[in-house]
Amino acid sequence: MANRLLYLIGALLVAGTSVFFSRSPPSPDSGPPKLFPGRNNTVLFLTDAHPGMSNVHVATTHALLLSYPDLSIHYASFPKLEKTITSISNFAVHQNPTSNPIAFHPLVGKTYVESLDDTGFNIEKAIQPSGFRGIAALCNNMQTFLMPWTAPDYLATYKDILRVLGEIDPFIVVVDPMLGPALDAVRTQGRNHVVLSPNTLKDNFVSMQPWGSMFWKYPAISSGYPYPVPWHLIPANIYLNIRFIYSVLNTPHLAEKKVFLKANGIAKPLDVFSIYQKEYLWLTQSLPESEFPMPVIPDNVVTCGPIFRSSAPAAEQDPELAAWLSRAPTVLINLGSTVTFDEYGAGEMVHAIKNLLSNTTLQVLWKFNKRGIYSRDVFSEVWKEIEDGRLRLEKWLSIDPAAMMETGNIVASVHHGGANCFFEALGVGVPQIILPLWVDLYDYATRVEYLGIGAFGNPASAPNWTSQELSSSFSRVLDSGEESVRIGKKARDLGELSRKAGGKFRAAKEISKLARRGPE
Repeated sequence: MANRLLYLIGALLVAGTSVFFSRSPPSPDSGPPKLFPGRNNTVLFLTDAHPGMSNVHVATTHALLLSYPDLSIHYASFPKLEKTITSISNFAVHQNPTSNPIAFHPLVGKTYVESLDDTGFNIEKAIQPSGFRGIAALCNNMQTFLMPWTAPDYLATYKDILRVLGEIDPFIVVVDPMLGPALDAVRTQGRNHVVLSPNTLKDNFVSMQPWGSMFWKYPAISSGYPYPVPWHLIPANIYLNIRFIYSVLNTPHLAEKKVFLKANGIAKPLDVFSIYQKEYLWLTQSLPESEFPMPVIPDNVVTCGPIFRSSAPAAEQDPELAAWLSRAPTVLINLGSTVTFDEYGAGEMVHAIKNLLSNTTLQVLWKFNKRGIYSRDVFSEVWKEIEDGRLRLEKWLSIDPAAMMETGNIVASVHHGGANCFFEALGVGVPQIILPLWVDLYDYATRVEYLGIGAFGNPASAPNWTSQELSSSFSRVLDSGEESVRIGKKARDLGELSRKAGGKFRAAKEISKLARRGPE
């Protein structure tokens, strides 16, 4: 069940710790150690296996193979990711035969997801309302989120990463900041490295903004408040931030794990105060134009634009589904790999879809998996639309969402506010309707409202939704009225800006600069 929670956990680990590390005083030995020289033209990626954490890295390896075929690309992760790496490698070599395939190195130990699963964490514990109603659940789980691994499991992965680093001897390492053992291993050895983060500028650098504005101007994590925070909500926003900070600092169980890890040779295990370091390049898929205004962005941070995986065109992935998409403008309802539908949520969505299809010529593709036991009668209201082919339900999407949107047939993306879903739609220029269920997802919902590229679909009822709220959001984004036209234009404009930024190709360019030894 824990594999359904990574959009929560991925953003949470970096977003939570970023509140502190940029303001913490340096310790006497916090300077960068003497760097390993490494093997010239050799790049190693180190990530967890879950798509929510690894997709930006996988996409960037594809760009490196296409644009810099002389580089030797290695990828170390858990065995579950090997099939994905092989697939993207083969696709890149097919596009550019001068490239060498990616060398995959399986890691021992447990993934973040498997470790969470071992703690007994499940989807019911993750779903929470915004603001005051949800802060207690978030804070109570913070120690688990920061380090779900047992100390021995963490150590085993750390040691295996040291082995991989020794065998490959990369000139540059590209590391997932949420894979604690990897960051610890890279910094223990003094390896030159790049942090490639799937998260937003606010997630990582809100604490650097002037005048303490993280407390009174920017919405606290999981608050669901608009930007800028209205005057009457500032006291609540301050409280939510302080409560969250305390939960990160007060981690007695985490301290016990750290004692074990220090005794076994890791000087600063999972040091939340030093995830960001100004000496090392930090790559993000955020853009200033797609973010709440951030006057302070560190000099070593490169805003690349949306980074998402490339694959074959939609018609090659599934010709039948691609042909169906071309029949009419399509609304894609895809709440990611994290969300299933209970009977209430399914019923409310059905009512809203019925209303949408009764008043438009649109069609709907709904990625649907149920949670709990209930009858198919929940769909009785839309049987005709299903039989006529205007509503299509799929347990799994046989075409990557980005490839679907790139066909031009998707007129709105309805999703849960996961980083991948947000940045894919942003990068292609498709309006968004966001239905957040937990933590950072609320930030993405308020972000699309601020940017004018979509709607917060369930502000009154989140983490649930009502057919009335859904129908109102569908109307705002899709009814061809003045607001709908404005939203569509702004989404397309930001999509064009995102394409110009470069995304994975910009990230690949920055990494390639650090992968080669200069003239001596």
